[in-house]
Amino acid sequence: MTRRSPLTTQHVERDARLAAYSDPAAPSDPAKAADLVEAFGPLEIEYAALRKGCVLLDQPHRGTILVRGDDRTEFLNRMLTQELKGLDPWHSRQSFWLSRKGRVDADIRVTALPDALHFDLDIHRAAHTAETLGSYLFAEDVTLTDASETHHRLGLHGPTAIMLLAAISTHTDGPPTDSLLPGLACLVRIADHEVLIEPPRHPR
Repeated sequence: MTRRSPLTTQHVERDARLAAYSDPAAPSDPAKAADLVEAFGPLEIEYAALRKGCVLLDQPHRGTILVRGDDRTEFLNRMLTQELKGLDPWHSRQSFWLSRKGRVDADIRVTALPDALHFDLDIHRAAHTAETLGSYLFAEDVTLTDASETHHRLGLHGPTAIMLLAAISTHTDGPPTDSLLPGLACLVRIADHEVLIEPPRHPR
């Protein structure tokens, strides 16, 4: 069964055009695909909204792993390609998880929270990354949880995005929302949900 966003019903009601985001390892298997919105209408109108206001993008193709335990930073510092020592809460770094042959298994944004490290990565690599990283644990105080089914990512883009975010959210932890830069993060509440806010990352 195709992986569905919690917003899929609303997308369909608004006549969205959907496209399958397939797993490169199994491109013909619909059970491993995620439904992405291609467009709701003419692309010119949507592009104008992005340039002049802001747009909300559903991102069911992104996965989440939560890494907890006292040894989490030390363990991951040995496993990932990027140096994680000194990664303070509410800061993030880009890193790779490599296979035994040195190939990139996952491209990860690692964000330090007060009680965990948060991974944002491709949905098709989440379960595999949690499993393969976990296979290297011996006696470390570390737990890896694929939280992709309980965490969902949205993208808010455009010149008025920060103003809209400030109007609908309450800041709860981390740097002020209106001063976030790439590499930083903060926590807000929107309605009854805790939301981790991360600016778009710099290109590599």
